[in-house]
Amino acid sequence: MAYEWCGLTGYLAPAFLFAIAGSKINSSLSGTLNSVTPIFVLIVGVLFFGTQAKREQIFGLTLGFIGSLILVFAKSKGDIGGFNPYVFLVLASTILYGFNTNVAGKYLKNTPSTASGAFMLLFAGIVSSFVLAFTDFSTPFANPEIKTALLEVVILGAINSGLMAILFNYLLKLKSPIFAASVTYIIPIIATAMGLFDGENISVFHYLGMAITLIGVYLINKK
Repeated sequence: MAYEWCGLTGYLAPAFLFAIAGSKINSSLSGTLNSVTPIFVLIVGVLFFGTQAKREQIFGLTLGFIGSLILVFAKSKGDIGGFNPYVFLVLASTILYGFNTNVAGKYLKNTPSTASGAFMLLFAGIVSSFVLAFTDFSTPFANPEIKTALLEVVILGAINSGLMAILFNYLLKLKSPIFAASVTYIIPIIATAMGLFDGENISVFHYLGMAITLIGVYLINKK
């Protein structure tokens, strides 16, 4: 059951949530919000897996929450105002990652990383196939741009999901779930750089929220 649960919370559901959110918000904001994953790993661990939170981690949680609020309400033109509700799809994904990381760290620690990653993605692939079977999947392929997009999706699935699943599960064997989730440190940097390259507007409040969030994540992982 752990394989199915991790496949659902770590790969299947976030893939759809990020795809929907990505069509409505900047990729830089989406990537930055993904950095709160260690925060939810700790929260889920404390609530459901008996993880003991230290004083620094509680302070880190508070900072991470403040940083996330700034990111949620920050506008691209450099001020704070209304928020885009699609950011909650990204936050929902990070909550799912919190469950996935804790479950994998507790129940799959002694399973070979290649085997655990393969079973997770197999479950996600089977369910996704049923979703595709009941959607209009074939008609858009008359457009050449769709074929290019499909190739990019295949690359994302094979490398970003497939290879990452193996490496992440291997890291869980060596370290704690919170430490393993700290790979999200680098995501805001890459996402922001790609967003700038793609011409996205990024305000000073995005940088401020990112900095506060990363400080909070650092305190959560500090020994």
